[in-house]
Amino acid sequence: MLIRKMEKSDTADVISLIYESVNSTCSKDYSPEQLDAWVPKHFNEKKFSESLYGCFNRVMICDGVISGFISVSSDGYINRLYTHSKYQNMGIASRLLEEAEKWALSMGLDSFYLDASITARKFYINRGFKDYGESLLKRGDVVINAVLMKKVL
Repeated sequence: MLIRKMEKSDTADVISLIYESVNSTCSKDYSPEQLDAWVPKHFNEKKFSESLYGCFNRVMICDGVISGFISVSSDGYINRLYTHSKYQNMGIASRLLEEAEKWALSMGLDSFYLDASITARKFYINRGFKDYGESLLKRGDVVINAVLMKKVL
């Protein structure tokens, strides 16, 4: 397993990873309409790339493929943390989060926060995040239930 900076050439693979991860692991907590609003089949690659600008972006490589991805903004907001379903429960998301924490501390940040999916809530609690209640994310006309979480570093 190798963690490295995300490269521009990784964009399509990362989008595919996010789509697969959300649709395979979150379907028990979200409706098909919510899943499609969260990660549409026809993801806008340019818009996605623009959303990564100025962020800490890392990928995990396993078996020669991108198996995990994290993106954290300069203020400590975790925009994205995903693991391909084939590689879940292998510590990939935890290792990516640890790498991001090292970066955050080196940047002088004192906390992380995010709107976690209902599916990922337990993962974050097990890694020291506190639950601050429900948050509602709007994607077009679709509301996606999430959990506002924060961790002091």
